Parts: sequence; C-alpha cells; structure tokens
Amino acid sequence: MRIIQRILMPEIFDVIAERFGDVAYALTTTSFFYGGAVRDFLAEKPLKGDLDIVVGPSYQDIQALQQSIEDTFKQTVKRWSKRKLSGDYADIPNLPVSEITIYSDGNRGVDTQAIVCGKHGSFNTVIDDALEFVASVDLVCCGVAVDCWGFLYEMVPGAISDCKGHIVRPNLGVKLDKHRLEKRLEKFVRYRGWKEAPPKKMGYFNWENF
Repeated sequence: MRIIQRILMPEIFDVIAERFGDVAYALTTTSFFYGGAVRDFLAEKPLKGDLDIVVGPSYQDIQALQQSIEDTFKQTVKRWSKRKLSGDYADIPNLPVSEITIYSDGNRGVDTQAIVCGKHGSFNTVIDDALEFVASVDLVCCGVAVDCWGFLYEMVPGAISDCKGHIVRPNLGVKLDKHRLEKRLEKFVRYRGWKEAPPKKMGYFNWENF
C-alpha cells in the first residue's frame, strides 16, 4: 500500500456536518470517509450524493463503526432508518465489498453508507485494507480519504490536484468497466461542471484501445 500524501485537514468535519449532521464526527479509528464528500470538499463544491465510510473486514471494527453511527443517529436524528445491501459493487471487480449498511436521515433527506471492504492482502491490517479500497476507485479524483483525526489521505497519484482543478479522469491502476466509466465521466462533465482531462494527463488511456 502506498500513501501519496497525508495532510491534516480537520475543517472537513464541519463541512460534512452541514449536509449530513453529527454523523460527520462518528468515524472510528479504523474507518475513513472517502470518495464524493471528500472530493467535493477539496473541489470547494457543494457536497452531493451520499456520505461514504469504508471499514476493513474485521468483525470488531465493523461493529464499532456501526455502533458509533447508530448512537449518533439515535441522539441527533428524529427520523432515521437503516437497511443492508449485499454485493452492491459486485460488477466492479476492483472494489470488493462484503456488506453495505445504509443509514437514512429522514430529516435531512441524505444517506450515510457504511461499506465493509474485502481483504486485499494476507498481511494487511484493517486500516491497510480500507485504504487499498480507496486506492481502487474508478476515478482519480475519488481516491481521497479522511480518518477520525482529520488527516487527509491521497491514495491515487494526482487525486488532490484533480479535485482542486475539477478534472475527471480514469484511475488507470485498476480494472475498469468501459460502459460504467463512460457514464461516470459523462455525469461529471455534463451535470457537475467538471472537465475531462486532456490527452496528455489521461496518460495511456485511449477509448479505441480500451
């Protein structure tokens, strides 16, 4: 596992709390916010979509995260519910997921997803597994995560600069599904105002050779 950068950025919690409430402070020591919320924070854009949290495949750590989230919801949200999904990412081989629990905030109309990732290596720690999961996202700009102390992790090279420049490009270090990737790129460019990376920054990526 390779961490590109690790930067202290605790102000992200207050920004996440504005949209998702006190669950912004519910991370455990082995779980991470990743993807959309972190990406949009770095891009200085309004946070959209769900709040994604990843934790490694350890029963003790899974239970600790779920308990922390549920305690927060019980104390701060009048109307909330939870449901479990299985295999939601089954069509994306680079993102092994064993379980997803979705917590719906009926007051704010937003969801928090607690994602249990698969095992990435026989000698990995739970934290390693979670960060390897973040490094396996399909878009470079989504390869960022935040721990409970407010440290920002760049897990895909160029992720932070792509966020700040509103650049979207494939993560060439993982296996990608062409059809899903085309839809993802279109969503970012057409509906979210991001820019597709110029050919040089796309590296060896070429649709004709995909």
